[in-house]
Amino acid sequence: MEYQKHEVEEVEGALKIIASWLSKNKKLNIQPCQGTPYADIDKGTIYIPPINGLSSNDLWLARAFFYHEAGHILDTTGNYKSFSNKTLFDILNSLEDYRIEKKLSDEHMGARKVFEWSRNYFSAKIAEQIQTGEAKDVPIWEVLCYMNIKLGGGVPKWILTSQAQNYFNIGWETYQTVRNAKNTHDCEIIAKKLYDLFKQEKQNNSKKESNKKENQNQENNTNTEKKEKNSSHKNNISNEEENCNTEENQEKCNESNENSIEEELDKESNGKELSKILQENLTKIINETSITKNKYSSFRENDEYIMVEQNSIQKEFYTKYRKNVSGEVNGMSMILEQTLRSVAQSHKLPMMPRGKLDKRQLVNLSKNLSKNVFYKTEKGQKLDTVVSIIIDESGSMKNMVDVISLITIIAESLNNIHVPFEIFGSTTKYTHLHMPNNLKINSNSKYNRMNPLQIRVYKTFNENWNIVKSKIVNLSPNNHNADGEIIELAAMRLSTRKESRKVIFSICDGIPDAGHNNSDIMKEHLKNICDKTRKNGIEVYGFGLNTNKPALYYGSKFFVYLKDIKSIGVNFFKEFSKIITKGKMIF
Repeated sequence: MEYQKHEVEEVEGALKIIASWLSKNKKLNIQPCQGTPYADIDKGTIYIPPINGLSSNDLWLARAFFYHEAGHILDTTGNYKSFSNKTLFDILNSLEDYRIEKKLSDEHMGARKVFEWSRNYFSAKIAEQIQTGEAKDVPIWEVLCYMNIKLGGGVPKWILTSQAQNYFNIGWETYQTVRNAKNTHDCEIIAKKLYDLFKQEKQNNSKKESNKKENQNQENNTNTEKKEKNSSHKNNISNEEENCNTEENQEKCNESNENSIEEELDKESNGKELSKILQENLTKIINETSITKNKYSSFRENDEYIMVEQNSIQKEFYTKYRKNVSGEVNGMSMILEQTLRSVAQSHKLPMMPRGKLDKRQLVNLSKNLSKNVFYKTEKGQKLDTVVSIIIDESGSMKNMVDVISLITIIAESLNNIHVPFEIFGSTTKYTHLHMPNNLKINSNSKYNRMNPLQIRVYKTFNENWNIVKSKIVNLSPNNHNADGEIIELAAMRLSTRKESRKVIFSICDGIPDAGHNNSDIMKEHLKNICDKTRKNGIEVYGFGLNTNKPALYYGSKFFVYLKDIKSIGVNFFKEFSKIITKGKMIF
């Protein structure tokens, strides 16, 4: 719908009056800007991008911009925006945003409604950015967004990446103290505490990573190379000790390390500001044209992330599942452990044309039987693998009892050999029969999926399997599913991990279908996502219970078929071990 210029101007005029009233500043100056809205506290001016139109989203967006910046004019003090430390500024900005929005919400019901809307919208858009990989390797930015939304009463619609989860674990308690902050100075104190916590976490991780690399280098060198390296290493240590021995040089060394850590933290907070995300994504939605036949597009704003809970009854059920498959768990664990011990050991390769002299072969040389009297040592390898297990919880997955048993076997075995893993299932919120009309699509629709996805989290990488394992008894067949999007989500999360091998196990039963009668597009999208994920170095395998249909989309080379849980035996153990060890079998 087209709007006259004067109609938009009238709305802007009204919002200016409200902003002046909210900020208690009759002389409030409002100027247009391109990009992110902001407030100049000293000049009493807020800069707001032009309103795109008068749709519902346009009006909510405009109100969010005007109200938020008016809050800063009202109650933000000091010159904190001039902070030279970017990470510290981002932390403070997140805390101050919460504080001024809370202040306005407590005083004005209308402002509370606007900020509730904006938190929900931010959450959906950030989840989309993280899921698609647009926002990647910025865990501080991610956790600040997460904590801001969560503390404000919103529900973050994404699962924290591994490093962001670490920051959340150490910082959430401190972040919550902003509830009692009365002014900007209080927020500064909290921000500095959080910054110190994040900095310490980063330093600890750097030390662990440095020690890990040093150990790997030592293991991969021959004895001769080790001696040379140790000699060189001693010289380096000696030089470093000389350089850092004096008090003056010690300060320089410490300062250099401090600067390095701070630079890394700045990179991790280099995400987009919330308001910028809101503006860019809303403009994209408003101006977006219809999709082409070859392009898959989904509306992810209403997707839900559900952290599955557990209770004592579920623990009893899990104990029964575990007891029923105890033999299979022990069998697969034994094969995996034997294989891992084998590949971890160094192997002697005899009868080589070059290498170290093998004195036992000198007899063959003297008799002219062979000139290959040398040997080489092949170093053993450690298993450096991480796994994401995803489960199709659509209505056609009627054999969920077998699925739970299969996951029990896989998860217990991975846990026994210390391979980190996560587990989550997915289904759509509605069936095609009960889907609201505004979510149905047709030939003119901009999206291939409107039916909201429900991503049900049973275990994150950071959780202890022995504590949360009973959650998987909640797995159940529900509505529809969009397998390609779930593979994409798992790949995004794996991409943030440091392990050298990243593997996805998808347990499903066939054709992807989100309830929109467009399975051909969904199938093509699943194939494309599997190909794209593998090209990016992440392995994708499909598992089918009593069906081989998924092989059409995952590829026959990347598919494991099981008739039922009773048919699991040595062959499956070997095939699974082959995947986990990348073909390094002992059989």
